[in-house]
Amino acid sequence: MPKEVALDGHTNIQYSIVDYQSVANSSHSLRLDAEFFHPDYLKIQHQLEKIGSYRLIDFQVKIKHPKEIKRNYVDDGVLLLRGQNVRPLSIDLTSNPVYISEEDAERLKENIIRYKNILIMRSGANVGQCAIYLENSNAISMSDTLIIQSQDLNPFLLTIFLNTEHGKALIERGKYGSAQPHIAPPFLYQIPMPVWDNLPSVIEKTYLQSKSLRELSKARYIEAQTLLLSELGLTDYQPKHQLTFVKTFPTPNMLDASTQTISNPNMTKSSAPSKVIRVVGIH
Repeated sequence: MPKEVALDGHTNIQYSIVDYQSVANSSHSLRLDAEFFHPDYLKIQHQLEKIGSYRLIDFQVKIKHPKEIKRNYVDDGVLLLRGQNVRPLSIDLTSNPVYISEEDAERLKENIIRYKNILIMRSGANVGQCAIYLENSNAISMSDTLIIQSQDLNPFLLTIFLNTEHGKALIERGKYGSAQPHIAPPFLYQIPMPVWDNLPSVIEKTYLQSKSLRELSKARYIEAQTLLLSELGLTDYQPKHQLTFVKTFPTPNMLDASTQTISNPNMTKSSAPSKVIRVVGIH
């Protein structure tokens, strides 16, 4: 447990005493640094152990690290999930979905995402974000996402836990690297998971109800938007003026839609080397 000591007149200097076995059990790489053994992380782990918990590996959980793949997109094929699709508690498939051929997907067995698999960001700015996949058809994952098969553990319970304050703190503990932070499967296997008898089924039911209501709200929003445009006579509205334009000119010190417009006298042809830059303006 963390302790405090006065050193050279300074107070509130915290330190933690850990034995070798604790280091070996907590970190596959034998991490022994102040950040990994921060008192806040140790406190959370102690709380979970006190109420009764098991490590993910004790539930026969499997964590797959997908292969690196080339992005050869096709118009119709197998859905390819990228890091931008994985958000806390949800898989966003509305923003620019992409697909790869069935032949390419067939060669990527380690990258297959199945119903109720859990996806967790392995690297990058959103490392640690996770959600459960609830589409009926399989998808393919990029290598920056880990695929968790929960096995004996309810996937809804695990997903919700990893998105709680305690779960996110434990994932934060396992990050390594500065410019491009990562988390590794061996560390995730050691995360303590509390166990309750009836809670998993309650959480699963509540999550599915929430998902259904969220989808219903999106449909109602579109209906309301369509009705409003219809009542205003704007269903087929098209702007009278072009809202964007392209101009060729030497790159200025400052370039944005408010300072560079079509009528700007500085935007003239030049014999100097120039670049084509798209400036968006609202008329």
